[in-house]
Order: sequence, then C-alpha cells, then structure tokens
Amino acid sequence: MQREHQTLGLCLLIPHRLISPENNTPWQGYLEVLKWPRHIEERNLTKPKKRSGNRYGMITPLDHLKREGKVISSTFAQLSNLNFSSWVNETLADVLWSVLIASLIERTKALGIFRFLIDNYHEIRDRMGTTMLVHSQLALLSPDAFDDLFGDMVADPEVGDVLSVLLVFDSLPDRHHWRRVLQARDPSDVSANNLASAVATCFDHQSQAATDCRWLRIMTGLAQGKIVITQEMGGIFDEIVGYPDRGDMRAVRPTIRSMEMMTRGPDFNKGAPPPWADEFWDECWKMTSCQVSGEGEHEPKRKYVHIFDQIVDIHKALTLHFLAQTGRQSLTQDTIVASV
Repeated sequence: MQREHQTLGLCLLIPHRLISPENNTPWQGYLEVLKWPRHIEERNLTKPKKRSGNRYGMITPLDHLKREGKVISSTFAQLSNLNFSSWVNETLADVLWSVLIASLIERTKALGIFRFLIDNYHEIRDRMGTTMLVHSQLALLSPDAFDDLFGDMVADPEVGDVLSVLLVFDSLPDRHHWRRVLQARDPSDVSANNLASAVATCFDHQSQAATDCRWLRIMTGLAQGKIVITQEMGGIFDEIVGYPDRGDMRAVRPTIRSMEMMTRGPDFNKGAPPPWADEFWDECWKMTSCQVSGEGEHEPKRKYVHIFDQIVDIHKALTLHFLAQTGRQSLTQDTIVASV
C-alpha cells in the first residue's frame, strides 16, 4: 500500500482510489486503509503526580481571590477574548450530514467514506479555499465543486437513503446542492426516525459517533493547511491521521475533541456565515410531536390515587421509628398523619 506525504505536512495515509469491476464503490479501498498493527502506547497511569506548590491543594482561600468591592470575580471572567462554544447548540446541526453517516452506517464504512471525502477535498483544495464541511459553508460552493466532493459518495444507495432526510429542512443552507445530488429523493417516515436516532447518538459530544464527526473537522483543517502539527508534538500527528487504529484511544479521543473546539472559533472561520443551528432546532420543534416511549403507551392511563395512602403509611412508620429511637414520643399518630 502506497502512502503519500503531502507538501503541506498532511499524511493522508490512503491509497489511490481503488475501483474494482466487482464493486464500483469508489471508497472500497479506503475501508481498511490502516493495515499496520496497533501500536498502543504504554502509559504508566499509576505513576503518582507531583504535588502542586499550592499548600492549599484544590482550595483557594477567599483572601487570595480577586475582589471588586464586595464582589468576587470568577477566574474565567478575568480572561480576555474568551469565546464559549457548544457542540449541541452550534455544531451538531451544521455537520448533520456527517452525523447521519457516523450514526447510521457501519463504522468501518463510515470512516472509509470520511477518508475518501478528505482525499477528494485535498484534490480540489484550490476550489474549496477555506470551506469547512458544514452546511452553512457548503452552501457557498459552486455546483461543480459540490458535486465533485460529494457526488460519488451519494451514489451509494445506502448513503443516499440515509442523507435523504436532509431534504425535510427548508432552512438547510445547502439544500439546493443536496436536492440536486440526491436526485430529489423523498424522505420517508423511516428517514425521520433515523434522524431522531442519529441526533440522539451524537447528542453527547464525547460519544463515539460524535468524536468521529469531530475528527473529520480536524482532518479538514489539516487538508486546508490551517491546522499544523509540529514534530515537537510527538506522535500526535500519526495518531490523528491513523485514527482509530493508532495510539491509545483513551488519550487520542480526548485530543481529537480538544483540537476540534478550536475549529469553531471566529479566528478559524473568518468571513464564514454563522452556523446553521437555531433554524434546525426550530424546524424540529415545529415538525415533530412528543413521542411517548415504552410498551403499552396506548393503554388507558392508570389511576395512582392508592399510592398516596402508601406514602402516608410509610411516612407515619418512619416518623414513629425516628421518635422511638430518639426517645421523643410525645407526638400522637393523628398529629403525625396531619403533618403529611
């Protein structure tokens, strides 16, 4: 297997496109791209940490905190140019296409598709500029650039069916692109259920599927040359590019999540439109109704009035036991019941 080192320091570690006569799926050769044995770093997790010079440990005395009159200022409030970010409220919806793939397609194939896209991205990087693979920025691409990037991917029937649910959102910034490449597939009721399942799977920013989507954002930054990993950073480069088959995942996954956060900042996305987020949640709110989970949801509602009597009995018995143990039995049972 040939591995290429690009001039910008990006080692994609992927072969040239392999299209076999039996299977013309263009990313078939990417599914098991990393064939080398796992090199799990041995880490001495039991090694005791050096004690901090702070003799107070994790507690800071009040007289050591910054005050403004009678108000104690938070340490974070004292930092300048502080930008808060939220995976759920800002990013999840804007990468919905990758959320659907990472959550609903078998993981080995999903990661193979992501690598295939990064290879495509790198080939047409002159036309991509600094465009991130998010809906709000993909909307600005020309039809030819979008089709060159995603056309082969959506030609797969499974991928096309999974992504067809994107068309239910009227506010989707790049809806005109997806409608064209998906050939106006009509999303079904199954697609709506898949959407709910995918969002729930990636809702936790530390979940496996969400981490895979966040890894794709880092790889996009590497392909752009906006993210640079120096030699001084040790084996992080190989671990990121070789994800998830290289390094100790207990360390690699947190590294991916921390690095991905910097791709959301205003400095990283200068001139880019705001992320597609509020409109997504608003449409979901308007289009869907509450779903009652569990068996027997259509059965008549049970009456739980009898539970109140049980609560009173338990409260009375517990109170009498407490009084007996403390030697205070002056309260009558009627008084105890009245106090419930």
